[in-house]
Amino acid sequence: MIVNGDFSAPTTAPWIIYSSVNANPPIAEYEVVDNGVFQFQNNGTVMGDSSPSVVLEQYSLGNSGGQNPLELRLQLSPTLGPKRVTVILRDSWYELRYCSFYVDNALVLTVVYMTTYPRSSTWSAMTLSIYDSTPSANNSFIRVDNVSLCVRPSIIPYMQQPTTADTICTQYNIGHFYLLEGMGEPYRIEAALASATMIGEAVREYLTPFSTLDLNDPAHIDPRAAFNQVLGTSSGNYIKFETSVSGTNNACIIVIIPGATIRTIRCHSQLNGPAPNTLPYTEFVTTYMLGFLFSEYADRISGDYSLAHFINNTRNTTNQIEDEDGSVVMGNISICNNAWLRGERGWGSGPGSTYATVNTETSNCNPSTKIFTNFQQNPMPYVNNTDANQSTGSDMFLNWVYSTVGRGGFSNRSWNPVNSCNTTVGCSDASNPGRQRLIWMNGIMGRMFTANGW
Repeated sequence: MIVNGDFSAPTTAPWIIYSSVNANPPIAEYEVVDNGVFQFQNNGTVMGDSSPSVVLEQYSLGNSGGQNPLELRLQLSPTLGPKRVTVILRDSWYELRYCSFYVDNALVLTVVYMTTYPRSSTWSAMTLSIYDSTPSANNSFIRVDNVSLCVRPSIIPYMQQPTTADTICTQYNIGHFYLLEGMGEPYRIEAALASATMIGEAVREYLTPFSTLDLNDPAHIDPRAAFNQVLGTSSGNYIKFETSVSGTNNACIIVIIPGATIRTIRCHSQLNGPAPNTLPYTEFVTTYMLGFLFSEYADRISGDYSLAHFINNTRNTTNQIEDEDGSVVMGNISICNNAWLRGERGWGSGPGSTYATVNTETSNCNPSTKIFTNFQQNPMPYVNNTDANQSTGSDMFLNWVYSTVGRGGFSNRSWNPVNSCNTTVGCSDASNPGRQRLIWMNGIMGRMFTANGW
């Protein structure tokens, strides 16, 4: 749908660049540079405009895909220093989607994606806008290349999940995450990079309100630096992703060798592709697995500060999670002979388990088989308390990440079999169990960050 997306044509048409109407002299500077890369700049020289902006646009983009999902891909980089770039895809100003990307690597064009779902119309005449909204005191340009927009009907089941946002923004730059790819399939490393981006953004978002911290510390302005800090990755300490044909089907394991510089996430080859495959390998799988490594690293630094440690504490009635009505969300359930349950309320997707009976007072006491969904990667039943604590800790981490960046995660819904909510849609829950899970996790993450000096 994009014309001249690689800027190789003799002119820049049909791209158009606009700047603030009140700018005098004009604030936009632009040119095609080496190898057909387009660059433009908001130089911030403005008279009479309190919020100068420069936008690169292409309009009247035809869409023959109806209301199928759309995937926008482009490459961005600054010429000097970090930049925040906003990308908007719209059918009108009343029907638009946007992503904001932080790009700081002047040496490498960073690949970014916007995956979106035009729910209310067919978007037959779209406009793509790329904004450099911040004046560049350091004379930094934004470079743009290889812009493409395509219809992606294969991801309809993924985008139609009830808790999935209309738009998913993904930024890939493997060099700054210190990840090693040992799997071969592009979708796996893309899932890993998407996950790392989400974790980094969540940590950055969480830390920002508490900044008596040094705001010049890269961990508080760069999601990649934040990820590296809380996962313990650096140029000498890597996380490697591998595929194996041995082990448990549809499962991943963590391999940590004491003293080694590489920690490995090894997934069975049966996890054989992106959604909507029957056994998809997605960023949610990766975020869940990285939750184990986050927990292990935090515990290794400070001791007794693993996620599993705090989940185990919910077996004590003074530490259990309760909803706003005082009912237990996760903890010991009195009508289940005081057995500990992680619960079917407040997760970002569900249900987590099947049950022998439904719609009785004790239906939720005995989960019989697991149901895997985006935000419940390893629900009940468990083989022992250690399995329960570790798996639930990583699922709570997964939900916390996406809740913090506003891309799903904890929700005020119930998948409880007691009241016929044990379906993929679930039921709305006015006692706000998702909010209470998030509040609990914010408290736990705060204690872990403080203990480790993050």
